[in-house]
Amino acid sequence: MANELEQTFPLLALLRGIAAPVKRLLIAYSGGLDSHVLLALIASQPALRQQYQIEAIHINHGLSEHANRWSEHCQQVCDGFDIPLISKTITINGDNNLEAKARAARYQAMSEAMTQETVLLTAHHQNDQAETVLLQLLRGAGPKGLASMADLDRFAAGYRCRPLLSYPRVALEAHANAQQLQWVDDESNVDTRFDRNFLRHHIMPQLQQQWPAAIKSLARSAKHCADLDSLVEDVIDRELDAAINAETGGLMIAALQTQSRERQHAMLRHWLYQHDAPLPSTKRLEQIVADVINARDDASPSFCWGNVGLKRFKGELQLTHNDESDFDSEPSDGSSKGKRDDDDDDGNGGHSGGAGPSMSMDSGAWNGNGQGGRR
Repeated sequence: MANELEQTFPLLALLRGIAAPVKRLLIAYSGGLDSHVLLALIASQPALRQQYQIEAIHINHGLSEHANRWSEHCQQVCDGFDIPLISKTITINGDNNLEAKARAARYQAMSEAMTQETVLLTAHHQNDQAETVLLQLLRGAGPKGLASMADLDRFAAGYRCRPLLSYPRVALEAHANAQQLQWVDDESNVDTRFDRNFLRHHIMPQLQQQWPAAIKSLARSAKHCADLDSLVEDVIDRELDAAINAETGGLMIAALQTQSRERQHAMLRHWLYQHDAPLPSTKRLEQIVADVINARDDASPSFCWGNVGLKRFKGELQLTHNDESDFDSEPSDGSSKGKRDDDDDDGNGGHSGGAGPSMSMDSGAWNGNGQGGRR
């Protein structure tokens, strides 16, 4: 299976699918097994090294006493592969929801390292995809959420690619063992108080025992949902073109009011998605339609969630950005405020949502030869 991974590694083919020029590959490298396999695969590809500028990026969250040791390990590995490493240390403030804060800070740090000619490479694999499908299903997600992770999408100024997404983790483990790679193990990956770890260690083994192809089947369902979502977006794109004021960029209320409930929701979601805004839950969409879109003609209601909001102004729906990241739920006379929806679509770090302790992003057990390990 290790040889199969080397022979079928699809990165070059995926990169050819990007219409814009690509000059730089930036590997998200945590020091764990998954990202180490990705780093090693890229380092072993002469065609990639000749055609692209290759760098790695490591984010030190400082949440573990082992964080600095982790960074040193990543530097040593990158030096051995002759791949430059960008190492960033970030600070996570507060004690609540550290996992979500760490994820947001991590992606912010990586986005700052992006250019229009850069592709960020992450080591998500088929098991991550299957877990994400189940987590999204348990959240009541629609086709876009159930589509989970794409092998290629936009990220910051450039693109993001997940070249290992079609491979099960056993393939990565086999490759790591065959190449005698050394990686770092994060003990938080076995803490089943986290939702994703609970699925990984308690639910997925039982599913695979009853249905051996469960991982592959769940990932295939994600692809079907992605295909369906793409078709829906094509239709909604055309309707949005007719509903958007070309001068202001606002969404015209009159055009929304002629649509069915389902199309209103789809148009709102897609319009917000186009503006990189956090997508509201179905309940919040219902409130937006009732309190903002269907408000009196002379009213100027607004609705806020997370760090964004919508306001009705001169017959249009306009997107606003707020200084504060959290709002208490307080609907009144057409104005509603609520906390930001927690949407985790990447599976990074082995955790997703749920109550529990803060995540230890960097920890200190050193592993090799198939003993598991952090991404």
